[in-house]
Amino acid sequence: MNFPLLFYRISGWLVTLTEIALAIFALKTKRMWQGKYIFLGIFFCFNAFSGIFSMISALVLTNNLFIEYISAPANFTLKALYLKEFHKNKFIRWSVIFLIIIYICLNIFTAFYKDGYKSVNTVSFVINRAFFLLFTIWNLTLMFKNRAFTGKLRQNPDFWFTATMFCFAFKGLIFTIITDISYTANSDLVLYIVFISENLINAILLYGYFKGIKLLR
Repeated sequence: MNFPLLFYRISGWLVTLTEIALAIFALKTKRMWQGKYIFLGIFFCFNAFSGIFSMISALVLTNNLFIEYISAPANFTLKALYLKEFHKNKFIRWSVIFLIIIYICLNIFTAFYKDGYKSVNTVSFVINRAFFLLFTIWNLTLMFKNRAFTGKLRQNPDFWFTATMFCFAFKGLIFTIITDISYTANSDLVLYIVFISENLINAILLYGYFKGIKLLR
């Protein structure tokens, strides 16, 4: 039995189960479907659905990397639409919409250029994570500058949602670098350790979203 593969799948199932629980929690929270939070509500439900589809397809398909070319643009769009609501400046808001369009077009081009959907979408990963790393830092800075919220950040759902996005973006960039380096080791075991570690960290980081939803109840 290939134990590294088994542990990798179990860690992936753990993330999916956590995402399902998060989606159910969001569905039961009325405020999650009001105002700017509706984008995150859809994001949580879509993540759970794509996680289930990915988990099932991994058992019957030899290559299910095409899923990322669908989920990445959807996730990028929903999170970016939520984050732009922090800004009243029309230029910033329209710039975000423009970036969303560019990102979606890039994914479509990458997916169909030389059957790119059969391989890892590395360029999309880097752009996605770099954008959210910068944008979440910007939004968190605005929160810290707002004296009305500075002393109550732990009770602010926007802080938890934004801080969690920052953590995912930072973790994503770090693991993209680690994964690229790991390939040079030419060892499946090393790669499995990296992938399993990332899944476990993902499951832990999802707590931030749970905390944000809880504060909306």
